[in-house]
Amino acid sequence: MCSGLADPVLRSRRKVSTRKPVDCAAPILAQVKQLSAASYHVWVHSPVPGQPRFFASDALECLTKVQWWVVPLLWIPVACAWLAVAVQDWGLPTSACYAAAGALSWQGVEYGLHRWVFHARPHSPAAVCAHFLLHGCHHKFPQDVDRLVFPPLPAALIAAGLYYMIRLALPAGGSDAFFGGLLLGYVRYDCMHYLMHSGRLGGRLKAAHMHHHYSNPEEAFGISGGSVDWMLGTPAAIGATRRSLVDR
Repeated sequence: MCSGLADPVLRSRRKVSTRKPVDCAAPILAQVKQLSAASYHVWVHSPVPGQPRFFASDALECLTKVQWWVVPLLWIPVACAWLAVAVQDWGLPTSACYAAAGALSWQGVEYGLHRWVFHARPHSPAAVCAHFLLHGCHHKFPQDVDRLVFPPLPAALIAAGLYYMIRLALPAGGSDAFFGGLLLGYVRYDCMHYLMHSGRLGGRLKAAHMHHHYSNPEEAFGISGGSVDWMLGTPAAIGATRRSLVDR
């Protein structure tokens, strides 16, 4: 567990045996990479409240935080640009069908990234560090509202890879429309994720996501929808989640 941040509700969770406890009141990244892979896995899935400092440098620290409105401000115009190109080439009806398919496909992309990339187990100090920066920090500090949405640079790298794969599978005009719809699905997901953790969005999807954070990180990988979880056998066992955790 962290020293410097504590939650009485979570003190009964299993504790990690490490040479030195992680002091969350001090810059945390250099401490995290000292954990063994096994210790890190248990530590990172024992959530605590608060907002840690990653780096001693103010400039580096600033780069780890992204405001939620950056996502729609940046990615909606990009999506609209791709859709406009598609409409020019293929017309509105066909482009709309491809865009709708792209938006619906986002849930599969979201699930796959979350389950098999963000929840991959690291096995070296460098991998532990990378995992913490990519996703582990959010599991350890789920109430850190300045680190709830994906930073633009890694998001752009993932988007570029996805676009390349889409171009291999679909004709040019269709791939542009599909990619534009996929980006709109991403914007919906990241904004919903922010609203869930900031307390502005409730309901079953939030309950499932809080179950993922506070009860079982191997269930409920979908955030903006639960259909892929149901298809692949990882839905949240909401009945087993304590009300005090669901309502966070």
